[in-house]
Amino acid sequence: MVLVKPGVLVLFIVVGITGFDSGNLQPFAPMGMAGISTAAATVVFAFIGLDAVSTAGAVLSLVSVTLVVLYGQSRILYTMGRDGMLPPAFRRVSPRTGTPAVATLLTGGFVALLAAAFPLDLLADLTSMGTLAASPSSRSADDPAPHRTAPPRTSTAASGSPAAP
Repeated sequence: MVLVKPGVLVLFIVVGITGFDSGNLQPFAPMGMAGISTAAATVVFAFIGLDAVSTAGAVLSLVSVTLVVLYGQSRILYTMGRDGMLPPAFRRVSPRTGTPAVATLLTGGFVALLAAAFPLDLLADLTSMGTLAASPSSRSADDPAPHRTAPPRTSTAASGSPAAP
């Protein structure tokens, strides 16, 4: 990626140079200040349009990430209820949709209350900090204990090849 960006810039310059004609600069401002003002307004309008599109993209990304997190949290609560770590209400699923309705409603309600009570920048910071804090513990749960060793592989009598662990 480091080489792609400078490569694109060099390509842009090379293509731009091939289309350059100094004759296009004569006269420099044929419409005077009115033309310069119109051009500046057009550029600003284009920038505002780009800003609006990029903001809409960011909002859509934020909404999709929020929905994924809510979906995941409701399934985590469902699994914890199924495993007996939370009350049985969390393991119930809706007969109509087959989804953990109690966990989904509680998660959505809790997040709605937080969204109503706190500013977005604080919630975003807390979410990032929570993810950072949870990451090492989730990794250690997936990794085998460092002091344990894998059992030795043995040969099977029929094939002489190592048995699958």
